Amino acid sequence: MIKKSIVIAFICTIVCYGHTFSRDRFGLFLLEREKPLKATDSIPQFEQMPLGGNTFQAITGEYYTFQIGVMAYDSLSHVHVSFNDLKAKGGLCIPASVMTCFNQEGTDFRGRPFTRDVSIRDGKLQALWVGMDLSDVKAGTYSGSVKFHASGKSKSIPFTVQVEEGELSENGCSEGWRMARMKWLNSTIGQEDELTKSFIPLQRKDRTITLLGRRVTLSEQGLPASVLTYFNQSVETMNSKGQEVLATPVTFDVRNA
Repeated sequence: MIKKSIVIAFICTIVCYGHTFSRDRFGLFLLEREKPLKATDSIPQFEQMPLGGNTFQAITGEYYTFQIGVMAYDSLSHVHVSFNDLKAKGGLCIPASVMTCFNQEGTDFRGRPFTRDVSIRDGKLQALWVGMDLSDVKAGTYSGSVKFHASGKSKSIPFTVQVEEGELSENGCSEGWRMARMKWLNSTIGQEDELTKSFIPLQRKDRTITLLGRRVTLSEQGLPASVLTYFNQSVETMNSKGQEVLATPVTFDVRNA
């Protein structure tokens, strides 16, 4: 009885505030990044959320993110979203290829693409995070839709992105509230064999290995006999004289119990 009342209240709230929803097995709504959905089994307070329909404000060059809120009236399987091009006057376009749903796809730590099968349990509220790269997008009002699929059913959600002319450093990643750093989940930086800037190659002479700010000497058994660090305590600068980290050389002793 409680579950039914929650669902009814959820539907009424969405209708009152003009969000898109389906009366079938799930309810849908789009939500700004500024209000991340945290609860998974309770209904958010829509009266505290910005209104204005499914229209988002972005800046040229930004990595823009938003949420698709899904309320499961029944257990959902094979949940995924698909994208269409967003179009504006003058033939301008935000191609579907620059959009992704982080819940369902991404890049793993080896730089390989992967997909994930998403499911939502009955009575649960799930946020699906969407990102779009506006690096090469010009200012304009772009309209289109995102399509939600689950358990053999689908629903299109129309929305608009108003892209204004502006300047952002690092696609907005320097400002945490923009949630642009989510794109780092799919980063392939560091996959190459090239050294990351400021690091130096490992250097070995006999049993001593030198690396950035440290020097490690191995014993004949291959265990650390000495570890020198040249960093200060805050690890922000380096000293000219190294400090020994080990009290004694590392040994591996095997004894009878």
